[in-house]
Amino acid sequence: MIADALAGEIDLIVTKSVSRFARNTVDTLTTVRKLKDRGIEVFFEKESIYTLDAKGELLITIMSSLAQEESRSISENVARVNARRQQAGGYTCPINSF
Repeated sequence: MIADALAGEIDLIVTKSVSRFARNTVDTLTTVRKLKDRGIEVFFEKESIYTLDAKGELLITIMSSLAQEESRSISENVARVNARRQQAGGYTCPINSF
């Protein structure tokens, strides 16, 4: 989608949340700036942020940093729980529900 936008085929990208746009703050800001330079707007629905708005980049930076930290924290917690299960003789098996 980013490639299509940069090619001029899309002028607005709507995404659910800053946390779903990219894996980290640097990637988010780099991509948003690249799009902004081409006049392409990104709208983050959950946070109601428009990237072409004057305060958009500041809000994106803050929200993206919070999302990155939350993702890191969740990952650490899952790893810690899995390690405890293994130490207790249990196992972790992903189960897909259909």
